Amino acid sequence: MKLGYRNIARYLGAAVLAFSVICPLFAQNSFSVYFNEIRANDAGNDDAEFVELIAPAGTNLSGFAIVHYDGQENKDDEVIRHTIGSFTVPDDGITAANGTHLGFYVVGFGGFSSSGVTDATVGSRGTLNLLDGPNGAGLILYDPSGNILDAVAWGTGGDMTTNDPGTVVTTGPASANNYLAVTPSDENNDNSLQAPSLLFDDTGSGWGYTTATAGSINSGQTTGDITLPVELSLFQAEGRNREVILNWATSSEVENLGFEIERAMALEGPYELISSYISNPDLEGQINSSQETSYRYIDRSVANGTTYWYQLVDVSLSGIRTAHGPIEAMPLEVSAVAADFQLRPNYPNPFNPSTTLAFNVAGEIGQSYAVRLEIYNPLGQKVKTVVQDNLPAGNYEYTWNGDSDSGSLLPAGIYFASLRSGTANKVIKMVMIK
Repeated sequence: MKLGYRNIARYLGAAVLAFSVICPLFAQNSFSVYFNEIRANDAGNDDAEFVELIAPAGTNLSGFAIVHYDGQENKDDEVIRHTIGSFTVPDDGITAANGTHLGFYVVGFGGFSSSGVTDATVGSRGTLNLLDGPNGAGLILYDPSGNILDAVAWGTGGDMTTNDPGTVVTTGPASANNYLAVTPSDENNDNSLQAPSLLFDDTGSGWGYTTATAGSINSGQTTGDITLPVELSLFQAEGRNREVILNWATSSEVENLGFEIERAMALEGPYELISSYISNPDLEGQINSSQETSYRYIDRSVANGTTYWYQLVDVSLSGIRTAHGPIEAMPLEVSAVAADFQLRPNYPNPFNPSTTLAFNVAGEIGQSYAVRLEIYNPLGQKVKTVVQDNLPAGNYEYTWNGDSDSGSLLPAGIYFASLRSGTANKVIKMVMIK
């Protein structure tokens, strides 16, 4: 079920609400650092060449490496390697579509310097025009662990897909960490190759060729948007009695058509489609949104005691598919395991007039524990006691109809659900609409 709540990072009072992410959210370019401009085949003696990166302000680029490859089949391995020293990306006054502040890193080759560059390494490091045209040449961006974050070739990919370095491909989603964008051919003058505004899913076809703009957005750019189509803040799976509940939340969505759920019996797959936005309205995306949106899917075609693996795939308007996960869960009988103490996000949210509150009571099987589930208004006043009872350890769901203890329907607005058991306390934020 698609939801629309905002997680809060506090309890009522001074306690802190812990928010845990239970999966690696992005296996792709998780740093959001991209090539933005390349001046590779300069006029004269090639004395004004540079490479420009764009990244979120505050990103530590220390240890990142820019490596230049020759596209000829008989010339393998790297030609020039530049490893970035101590450098933190500044805020250069532009923002991505989701509001992220951006900045630049520029490295110069062959004596390049410019007052508009935030950081230029000037010296005789070689030239970037070694080959062009049918043989191709290109650059690879590595993080400090050696993972490929971005790859660009000009003119043609040459043998970069097989030998140089042998790990970049030209198929699959452009946001993948091994994607090679093949740009227009460079020429022997003082212009430069420039990326478009939307960097995360450009195949290289959006790149242009015009006057250099080192240290600022390109001639054809408006924002230098580095945001992925979907940015997750949560993706988790919970096994319950004959069902697995998947919850995920997006902090922003850009041209997101919707989601698909894939399931496998082993980590390595194969993964099979079990639900899609095409037939399930609950999996439809927000298209464009800068607000946090929450989603839920319940898989009831499962057997207790079996481990299942799930992948979440978002699909953009242009057909780009990005996978998140996988994560695992095992459905079990409620009485077979004592649950962790937890108050899950209510659903739906926003709601009118009723919503479901689900929670776990931790403890030993067969033992009962004092539990209070209460609703508070923004002033901290209790307006409804949903549960006040001794409950055995396990999983529970209760429906709140938006009413007060007196039975009257409460006005629309923000409310907080508080779950208490002993010294433990969990709080979630809810929005009732009319």
